[in-house]
Amino acid sequence: HTRENYSYTFQGRTPDNIFMPVGSHGLYDNHLTTQRETAKEDEKDPRLHNTTRAEVTSTNLVGVTPQNLDSIADKLSAQFNPFVTYDGQDIKHFKQLGYTGLKTGIKEISDERIKQAYNMLARKGHLTSYSGAAGLAGYLQAVDEDMIQPSEMNYVVDTGGARTIPAT
Repeated sequence: HTRENYSYTFQGRTPDNIFMPVGSHGLYDNHLTTQRETAKEDEKDPRLHNTTRAEVTSTNLVGVTPQNLDSIADKLSAQFNPFVTYDGQDIKHFKQLGYTGLKTGIKEISDERIKQAYNMLARKGHLTSYSGAAGLAGYLQAVDEDMIQPSEMNYVVDTGGARTIPAT
């Protein structure tokens, strides 16, 4: 269950932004569902520990997917997207209802940016895949576009090695 992800903090803080690869939408949609359920519950889920309802529902979920169907991030391409629980309209409504952060959404990334992220991880000895490195690619793109502030806590999910890397 994805609520357990929100029980983790880094230096005592809940993430402002979570950048994650989006292929089948399972991980991304589960996070959105957790935010929606948390916003609607009368009692706080005990698994959230010291995380407040407001912290969970204000976290921006940035799903990262390749721009092209024939991307090097082949696990994120259309053939792996058979079902989408929440589309763009749903995400818009979630934001309006206060279930998720205002910057939540799906971001398309170029293969060049995905290669850059993959190479950064490989140089550090981190084994992953191009698909797994898409979260970092989204984070790097967001930095270049001034989408995030230096004071914000950002998490980058790497699904290629089943690790979460705090980005600084």
